[in-house]
Amino acid sequence: MRFLCLHGKGMNAEVLRSQMARICEFFTPDHEFTFVNGPVPREPMAGIALKTRQSDERYFGFTPDDPALCGQIIDSVSNFMASAKPFDGIIGFSEGACVAATIMIADEQLPQPVFRLKCGIFFCGLSPIDIQSCSDGKGEPRFLNYDEDGVMLRVPTAHIWSTEGGEFANMGKDLVTISDEGLKEESIHRLGHEIPGSRSDEGLEEAIRAIERTIERAK
Repeated sequence: MRFLCLHGKGMNAEVLRSQMARICEFFTPDHEFTFVNGPVPREPMAGIALKTRQSDERYFGFTPDDPALCGQIIDSVSNFMASAKPFDGIIGFSEGACVAATIMIADEQLPQPVFRLKCGIFFCGLSPIDIQSCSDGKGEPRFLNYDEDGVMLRVPTAHIWSTEGGEFANMGKDLVTISDEGLKEESIHRLGHEIPGSRSDEGLEEAIRAIERTIERAK
């Protein structure tokens, strides 16, 4: 299976590749990962700059300074996907998970879906936005939620998130609620706003199981 991988705010493709290195070790060789940079230049997220090998390394995000431009950012990622070899699923961390889920939901709502993604894997995922709320380029984007929108993701999904992490604690919990109950896997850890395996093996085995079950459902 081929996966598009989207990093979090103030990170870049190589940072996410490093964060996911241990998890990717468990995938069979027939799985392929494409890591891409977000289109918006950003200051590095706290702690990220200390790990980099190059002083001139650049960092990005997927959220524009002007919220009214969110639709354009989603379009830019969608255009990349349309120009590339078809992807089977999307992996996203934090802000990248928001973009991933937004694209998946918007595609499912089309009369003739373009991408037909089979699954989504989300780490500490920020809730997706209602693409219609920013389609006119004027208003603030509205985040989807279960109370107003119900179940929106109807493909296999894996949700790996943390109850710790200060302001980022529980990020991913709301995304779980709008995912189909019979098609979702959930792994909750206490590592904070990070991916299991990126700093320690805590939570890694459970996260791998959730991902494996999701991929098996998607086949």
